Amino acid sequence: MAGDIFRNQIKQTKLLLPWLAACSFSSNGTATGLGDDPGTTFVSPSPSTPINPTPGSAGRPTTVVVGGVAGAAGLAAAGTGGTVAEGGQGGMSNHVTCPPVGISPTDAWLIGTRCFFVLTAPLPHVDANLECQKLGSSSHLATFPSDVQATQSPEYSAVVEKLRGRSPIINRFWFGYECTASGTDLLAACPRTAWRWINDEPFGFSAWYFNQPNAEGRCGSMLRLGTDPFALYEWTDRDCGELNPALCVIDP
Repeated sequence: MAGDIFRNQIKQTKLLLPWLAACSFSSNGTATGLGDDPGTTFVSPSPSTPINPTPGSAGRPTTVVVGGVAGAAGLAAAGTGGTVAEGGQGGMSNHVTCPPVGISPTDAWLIGTRCFFVLTAPLPHVDANLECQKLGSSSHLATFPSDVQATQSPEYSAVVEKLRGRSPIINRFWFGYECTASGTDLLAACPRTAWRWINDEPFGFSAWYFNQPNAEGRCGSMLRLGTDPFALYEWTDRDCGELNPALCVIDP
């Protein structure tokens, strides 16, 4: 009896193989046809459920849809031309398209359900954030929220890996970290505990360089340490009026 069930399962799987080769699947049973698709859609049941989608075919954008409660898993043949066929009733509340319009695919990376991208034009910190915001309603200078007890961030490590592989190399980026405390004595007013994400997200993880912040400014920058391929980006404080490229993110 058990052997018959197993053989039937193998037979069903073989019948599905041609269809599986033409579709990509999401965590709630959604499939997207890849024939003439305008991009590839992946679905995550919640922002806390990371996924690792591959880029859309022929360099087209990849869309991540973040929903509420995941629908029941199921298989439904995808239509032609990228028609999405749903295998369940998962909610679809927001989506992120990566890269955003006007940004080169080589300067944008989908990490989990967030799209990180680079703006190469040097700008002051506040203007850099405004430029980020032009690329989406939930776009801003990059932040790396974490639990207050966190000492590591896989998301930050993944972004650094992408930046290290980018050509040409950019040695310093603005990102969304700042000291909002008052006082003209920056050493006293802006110790590490006084820094916050620009959108007040929770934080615990940090990647401050040795002896930083050191009263050079109230805005956070990511500085590449060294020129070898394994050089890391760590955080330094800078004068907010300094002109630097920016690392941005679009939230789902």
